[in-house]
Amino acid sequence: MRVPTEAEWGNYQADLDQNYAHDLFGGHTNEEMQPHFYRNVIERTDELRWMPVIPFRYYMLGFRDFVMAGNFDDLQESDAASCFWALLRKNWKSNLSSFCQSWLNYCPRFGT
Repeated sequence: MRVPTEAEWGNYQADLDQNYAHDLFGGHTNEEMQPHFYRNVIERTDELRWMPVIPFRYYMLGFRDFVMAGNFDDLQESDAASCFWALLRKNWKSNLSSFCQSWLNYCPRFGT
């Protein structure tokens, strides 16, 4: 999967939260975003929450990879897990069709 284009971010400039998410994530690969998740997983989750659908789908895979890697201390472990599941639950409730299309991409490695 490729990094979302500017067009896929839509009119992010019209929304302060989307604009901030774009400023932080836009144009970066999921690999490049891993240190940002490590520094503050709660804040990165909030930025994901405001993204348009295509950037959300892409960067949620990076968030999944961060959680699955387990490269955080004990205090971050519960934050990472609860943020990940809360974001999935919110997305499921607000956009079921988009969520169903993406679900298997987010969770295939759990339990392996």
